[in-house]
Amino acid sequence: MNSATDPLLSFELPPKMSDVQRLLPLITAGQATAQLAEGAAAVQAVQPEHGLHLLAQYAAVTQGCDPRGAGRGAQDSGRPADAPCHAMAAGVLGLPMVSTLLAAASMLGVDDDEPWDAQVALQNMLADAFGQKPAEVLSHGLSRLTPWDISGRVGLDKLIFPDVQEGLEGQRLGEAAMTAALGPVAAIAVHGLKGLQDMSHGQYQRGLESMMPTAVRGPLKAWRYHNEGVKDKSGIVIQDEVDAAAFWGQAAGFSPSETRNAFEGKSAVIAHDRALMTRRRTLVEQFAMAAMAKDEEGKVEARAAIAKFNDKNPERRIQPMQLAQSVRNRENRIQEAEDGVYLPRKRRDALDVGRFSAGE
Repeated sequence: MNSATDPLLSFELPPKMSDVQRLLPLITAGQATAQLAEGAAAVQAVQPEHGLHLLAQYAAVTQGCDPRGAGRGAQDSGRPADAPCHAMAAGVLGLPMVSTLLAAASMLGVDDDEPWDAQVALQNMLADAFGQKPAEVLSHGLSRLTPWDISGRVGLDKLIFPDVQEGLEGQRLGEAAMTAALGPVAAIAVHGLKGLQDMSHGQYQRGLESMMPTAVRGPLKAWRYHNEGVKDKSGIVIQDEVDAAAFWGQAAGFSPSETRNAFEGKSAVIAHDRALMTRRRTLVEQFAMAAMAKDEEGKVEARAAIAKFNDKNPERRIQPMQLAQSVRNRENRIQEAEDGVYLPRKRRDALDVGRFSAGE
């Protein structure tokens, strides 16, 4: 796009918009989205308070969904006319391959000491630039202006790879992807087993929801939201109350927009915290294993990695006292273990249960 002929791009962007130019091209799906990225930066620089409105108009005209003449832009440029219309329904994150490209960007930009998720960074950047609600609409579509969210039903970002729960890793990620790839027949059995597991933990209503078909699951979930609000499995309240519109929408099978947004924010926070704590535990274990093996070179390497982590995460500093305590605890566990099992002294009565495997 030529800034000399486009008045929206005829001025210099402020420094704070460098992130816009850096992140948005990561989600480009051809020239159309690249132009939209440039337009987003330009609109924010012109008039932040009207950024969302101007961006919508700019996208409509340049991408072929021109409200002043349906399909006119697409006929002129040769681009499909439904791309911006679909973006309005599912948001930027619902466009084809966007989630895949963002995941690839996250892997390329990853730093063990500073976890970085491209999608979360994009959403935060849009929220800082346009405000929370406009950014939510840009990310997930116009349905986020209503009590009912449909972005998950109309999004095209999972055309190749199956949609799985956010935040899963390793074996659980593989199992979720395999279940999604096998389709609804396999999901029936998986959901049934999941429901039985929830019931065994005393969560009978959640278990019943998991075992029911989608047509029945929606009303059951709406009833639970009405009775106890929106809570996670640990009982932490995410939303105190669900209004009538959200209640009936959930009963019909549409997730409440506020609830989806709250869960997305919680998932981002939990995933970031988990990544940092995993890195912290790994570094402590690295030092402890080197110390127990009398590996001085390994201890030096571990200390260097810990110093780097402490510089980037001062609130989660690994103190020398904690390292020494970790070494002592590991040595005690090894010394006090019996037949390959360690239990604290007050709980060693359980060792008698495994006496059939103990040698003479």
